[in-house]
Amino acid sequence: MLGLALVAASLLFVAFQMQQDRRIAQAELNTNLIAIFASRFSAGLENEAYLGMWSKLYATRAWKETELEIYLHAKFEAMRAVYETYYLEMPTEFTQTVNQLLAGQPSGNDS
Repeated sequence: MLGLALVAASLLFVAFQMQQDRRIAQAELNTNLIAIFASRFSAGLENEAYLGMWSKLYATRAWKETELEIYLHAKFEAMRAVYETYYLEMPTEFTQTVNQLLAGQPSGNDS
């Protein structure tokens, strides 16, 4: 009887351990996916050719969504802080375009 109880306890422990291992693997996967996303996002923000694309889209007025996206990104405090401390220190065609957009930014919830 004691042996049967020990086997049952051992199987319960193994099942619990497998569940914990699965949760750990899922957490690692989520962390890796977030790191990949952040890497791609920061690579785009650090690439002048990528940022210049935004300026050209705005200049040609091909898509009104570009202006809206810049307005929406400007509302996020973290994005605004990065822009004000990093990008304004190195004026480019992109930062000049964003400055013009933000200077004429609609007030309130016009979106």
